[in-house]
Amino acid sequence: MADIEANPKVREPQQGAHRAVRNHFETSDERVILQIPVGCGKTGVIATLPFGVAKGRTLVITPNLTIRTGVAEALDISNLEADWRASRFFGGAVSRHFWAT
Repeated sequence: MADIEANPKVREPQQGAHRAVRNHFETSDERVILQIPVGCGKTGVIATLPFGVAKGRTLVITPNLTIRTGVAEALDISNLEADWRASRFFGGAVSRHFWAT
């Protein structure tokens, strides 16, 4: 289980965004739009959402190649600078079920 919402290394807006999306999908299958301010770590939120929210594979679609590159780097298990790794979402363990292409 990933430690996101109570993790002191995850920024407060990211914790709140993850909690809001998780709470939404606990009671609804309706689509959701998540909006957080500039600089609050949207890419980090994207990296956390499959954990505790998705019940299977997760598809991330980006609007252009520049954003795709940033998101792919954030999700890459070999990237030592990735948000999920730096914040130790998995207590330092690397999940082989989590990668970007």
